[in-house]
Amino acid sequence: METIWGLTDEELDLRCRPVAMATAAALLRGLPREDVEECANDVMFRLISRREEYDPARGSLECYVRVMARSEALSRRRRAGPAALPLEDKDMYGYEMIETLEAK
Repeated sequence: METIWGLTDEELDLRCRPVAMATAAALLRGLPREDVEECANDVMFRLISRREEYDPARGSLECYVRVMARSEALSRRRRAGPAALPLEDKDMYGYEMIETLEAK
């Protein structure tokens, strides 16, 4: 079982920030890098200030950080609105999408 209570704030940050950044970057694709960094900062602040909420019996520290980062990133994505979503010209299989307009 992992313990975070014996780690300093700096050690915890070094261990968990890359996980928070990677998760936030994946979910906030298309938004400025500053948004990703702010999301990771919020996750790390919450983790460090509320250490007692982490229960190692429920999962790994990495999983805990990923869930927190996912929740924060999705909240930020919702607040940013639909205009912040990236426009893609390929479908989920990588094929070029062709727009067709039908006259009615």
